[in-house]
Amino acid sequence: MDDKLEILFARAEALHGHGHSREAVKLAVKLAEELLQNPPDLLAQVPPTPTKGKKKKNQGTLLKISTLASNTLAKVAFLCVTP
Repeated sequence: MDDKLEILFARAEALHGHGHSREAVKLAVKLAEELLQNPPDLLAQVPPTPTKGKKKKNQGTLLKISTLASNTLAKVAFLCVTP
């Protein structure tokens, strides 16, 4: 886990899971502020695909983008329900 946001999220989730709600909320607020100030560029995180075999390569790229977007949405949902 190299990404600062991933580390903050993992810490907030772990604190919440272990009943440390106050600390989890503090980290959740920090993470939410960071996401709002610097939203992830989902297209920049996916490597460009070669033009040969374009249909299969595009499906793989679209899957990666969709997975990144879903993971980001799951994190935002966690932040919204953290007490």
